[in-house]
Amino acid sequence: MFAFARPRRSSVAVFFATLALALAAGEASAAKPKAPKKAAEAPRKAPESSSPLAEVERDAYALAAKPTKAKVGEHAALHVELKAKNGFHVNAEYPHKLSVDAVPAGLRIEKTELARGDASLDDGSLRFDVDAVAEKPGRYSVQAKLKTSVCDEKHCILKSEKVTLKLVAR
Repeated sequence: MFAFARPRRSSVAVFFATLALALAAGEASAAKPKAPKKAAEAPRKAPESSSPLAEVERDAYALAAKPTKAKVGEHAALHVELKAKNGFHVNAEYPHKLSVDAVPAGLRIEKTELARGDASLDDGSLRFDVDAVAEKPGRYSVQAKLKTSVCDEKHCILKSEKVTLKLVAR
C-alpha cells in the first residue's frame, strides 16, 4: 500500500525561499539612509565659469583687468584688456561692448556702457578704460561684462565674459 508521507522540500522550493529572503533583505537595506561622506571623500565642485575674474585665459585670447590705485577724489582708469593669441586677431567689425553691472557705494562711474568707439583697438588687442572716482578710501570691486569677438582664418568666436575691475583708493 501506498503510505502518504510528508513530502520533502525540493531543491527548487529551497531556491525560491532563499531568493525571496535575499530580495527582502535587499529592499530593507535600500530603504536605510546612506551614511554621509566624510569631508575628504566629498566631491569637489569645479569653479563656475560665470563667476567674474580679474584674469581669464582661453585658447584664442587672454583677458585681464589689472587692479588700479588712486587717490580719493581723483579720476582713475580701470583697465580691461583683451589680447588675441594662437593665430587669432580681434574682430575689428564686431560691436565690442563693456557693461558695468553695479557700482559700489563710495565709487562714482559716469559711463557704465562703453562701446567699440570708446575702446582702443588694433589687430591683436582691445582695451577699455572705465573712468572712476573714489569718494572715500577703500577697496572697490566692480563687476562688468565684456562682449567681444576674435577670429582666425577659418572662423570667428563671439564671447561674453564677466570680469572684476578693482580699485584701491587712499
